Amino acid sequence: MTNSNMFLLYQDGAGNVTLSPRRLQAPPPAPEGSLHAMPTEDIGSTAARLTLLAGSGVDGDTITANIMCSNCQSRENGQMVLSSTDTDWVYARKKGSSLDTTDRNAMIYQHDTFGGFALDLTKATIASDANPFVARDLSPAMTAAIVDLMPRPEGLV
Repeated sequence: MTNSNMFLLYQDGAGNVTLSPRRLQAPPPAPEGSLHAMPTEDIGSTAARLTLLAGSGVDGDTITANIMCSNCQSRENGQMVLSSTDTDWVYARKKGSSLDTTDRNAMIYQHDTFGGFALDLTKATIASDANPFVARDLSPAMTAAIVDLMPRPEGLV
């Protein structure tokens, strides 16, 4: 996963979500007996500028993260073409206790499960600066677009 853009989510211990944009530059040697190299918080000038929007949080075993990326359509090393209707994404998950931290560079461990899914980016963009996840009067089209943005990859509960 060298040089890939990663948006990590984990519980902060207070009912909220920590959003950590990360990148694995040139991978350092993995610890002996491990294939895992830890990505670190991406704080470079080309890092994704991510904002966690209202409506994000933790409810039981479910993490909801409403994310706005203000430069994903025009940044180096990870440009997204917002007119694309079929973009490839991957996910990974680690079972076990929550990290319970707001540290965006917290140590993580190698994932237990992973997979992929396609995302229609035309449904992930809006014309205004309003947060579509907390709007009071959502149109049926906007409601359908929000539901379509919530893929349920096989094996991920």
